[in-house]
Amino acid sequence: MKKFTGTCAFLTAGVLLSIHTANAVTLDFEGVSHPNGWVGVGQSYTEDGYELFNPGAWSDALVVGHQVFNTSGSDYYGWNMNAANNPVVLSALSGDSFKLHSLDVGAFSGALFDSSFFLTGHLTDGGILFQAVNNVGSFQNLTLNWANLARVEFVYTAGNFGAIDNLVITSTLTPTPDMASTLMLLAGGLMVVAGMRRRWSIVCLDRKYTV
Repeated sequence: MKKFTGTCAFLTAGVLLSIHTANAVTLDFEGVSHPNGWVGVGQSYTEDGYELFNPGAWSDALVVGHQVFNTSGSDYYGWNMNAANNPVVLSALSGDSFKLHSLDVGAFSGALFDSSFFLTGHLTDGGILFQAVNNVGSFQNLTLNWANLARVEFVYTAGNFGAIDNLVITSTLTPTPDMASTLMLLAGGLMVVAGMRRRWSIVCLDRKYTV
């Protein structure tokens, strides 16, 4: 009896938890650039369900650069034109909210020249978060832990062109209303079955039957 009820409770909890699931990814831009240079990605670059978008950019305005141009040891995403191509907007292709845990920030040319740019997080409730990146050369890690994001804007401001890498992101996947309703009905059904089983066990025990 206890085992059966516990199983139903476990299944119910699993169903309810499945309504909101989190998927973590790292945008690292690996394998995109040419072996000895960089490749223009224009207005839109997508990876692992996310997009970096700039409506004003042309083919070489935003690029994925090879490590030969930097000391980061890996490919990276960066500006290759002036500030007229701002902002670059990060969002989930699914439209879901997400959390930006951390990223690496630096300059397109590494330690040779410094770069400065702004990060602005737009929350799903209309709130805004802000982080300035000032005078970075070689890549360094920046921890943000910005949650409930609708989008993040990157704006190059001064110095050498900026670059970003290794964006660690968690997305919250929200089901459609039909899916949510189905899951809730299934959870409710499991609880009803558990309750009926308990009542039947009590009746049988009163009559000295074994269930």
